[in-house]
Amino acid sequence: MEAEHAALIRLSEGIHAAAEPAFRELESARLLREYLSARGLAVRAVPAGPETAFVAEAGTRGPLVILCAEYDALPGLGHACGHNLIAAAAAGAAVALARLAEGCDLRVRLVGCPAEETGGGKALLLEAGAFEGGEWALMVHPGISEQSEFTSRALGVQSARFLGDEGHPVRDRCGADAASAALLAETALGLLRNRLPEGAALVWARTDEPGRPSVRRTESSLLVEPRAATQEELVLLKGQVGDCLRGAALAAGCRLELRSPEPDYLDFRGAPDLAAAWARVLPEVGRTPGPDRGATAVTDMGNVSRRLPSLHAVMALGGGHVGPHEPAFERLAAGGAGRAWVREAAGALALTSLDMVAGAGGLRSTQ
Repeated sequence: MEAEHAALIRLSEGIHAAAEPAFRELESARLLREYLSARGLAVRAVPAGPETAFVAEAGTRGPLVILCAEYDALPGLGHACGHNLIAAAAAGAAVALARLAEGCDLRVRLVGCPAEETGGGKALLLEAGAFEGGEWALMVHPGISEQSEFTSRALGVQSARFLGDEGHPVRDRCGADAASAALLAETALGLLRNRLPEGAALVWARTDEPGRPSVRRTESSLLVEPRAATQEELVLLKGQVGDCLRGAALAAGCRLELRSPEPDYLDFRGAPDLAAAWARVLPEVGRTPGPDRGATAVTDMGNVSRRLPSLHAVMALGGGHVGPHEPAFERLAAGGAGRAWVREAAGALALTSLDMVAGAGGLRSTQ
């Protein structure tokens, strides 16, 4: 890992500088592919997956360890979620494991995962077969604290478009006004939010262009994000949101187009043996294991956790004073704290993978 550290920092800083949002991570994916290919991993596209996705593999026999590399940025905030660090750490661990693969019964596959912040990239990659054959899937995320165990909420984005009548807002007072439908919908959603159960949340935003009072809106749109503790509770909450939206359209005399623009993000269900292996190796990279802090985040790694045993560890960045999606976190992801984080996270991912392979009988005694 030490031999690769300088190259990994250049990789991380290149992805940080590119700061490309979901499905547009062309430069970030190129940097990762070139780094991995130059070190002997076989890199290929995922034909049925997103354009900016890829896989990189090494090894011919033994259990298959899958490492997830995220690299999309937040619009307006850059890498304030630290995905440049996630990608570099996964790449470093993949190279370390690839160099051991010839002497071990071990295979490694890095899955380049675009569109985590929005778009459900891993859900799309699951359907495209990028995770097929994997024994375990692992990733580590920068955060406020150390977490060996991790939980997340389920999320289901809903896009609502209200369609009204043409006409003048004063002369044609009986026409269906799309803006009024959206206002009614926001009122209904606010009332629903006031009585949500523990673990649920509801946020939304208007996505209209600015208008003028003297021009009746023939269409108005909302983007709604219901979150729930579990997938089952999310289904119920999405039904309630749909009722609010349909009721608003009915009251305003408008038509409603309601769709889900991306796959649902499922709640993460971790594998205890992976969490235990992470906790065992963490002191070897100078870290102390920490407990689960409860479900506040949303991640499409939850979808992966429904298909194969998964780890979504969290390692503190910069002393835990600021957290993801804050502007200061973006600066940490490019500074000295981020450079140290990459080294430690890559080492912990590689050591956890070897711990699991050894437990499965995959390491030869000569190793």
